Amino acid sequence: MSRIRHLLSAEEGFTLLELAIVVLILAILIGIVVATYQASTRLMSKTVCRANLRLIRGAIETYRSVNEGQNPPNLDYLKPDYIKDTFEFKCSATEQAYIEIGTAGVSDVKCPSLGHEEF
Repeated sequence: MSRIRHLLSAEEGFTLLELAIVVLILAILIGIVVATYQASTRLMSKTVCRANLRLIRGAIETYRSVNEGQNPPNLDYLKPDYIKDTFEFKCSATEQAYIEIGTAGVSDVKCPSLGHEEF
């Protein structure tokens, strides 16, 4: 009988310290995952923006070669012959329109977001 009483009275479970350590480890792991996710989404949006800028610059060069060196009056002149009709001339990260550069038509484009211009 004493053996049964001993088995029933024995505490089988986690202590508060063990639970606190597990929660702390989980919090650290979640913090690492969130930080990595945020960094990768920032990098992805920069990459998409840079690819869009390269596409637009290539379309401007093609327009120039077809039109005897003249720049397009604005970016809309590139549609549909040089860029698809569905293409939007704005940064994927901030949804701000690309900045047209040039005095006699558009000779280049620039992203209004910081850090998207490095190539």
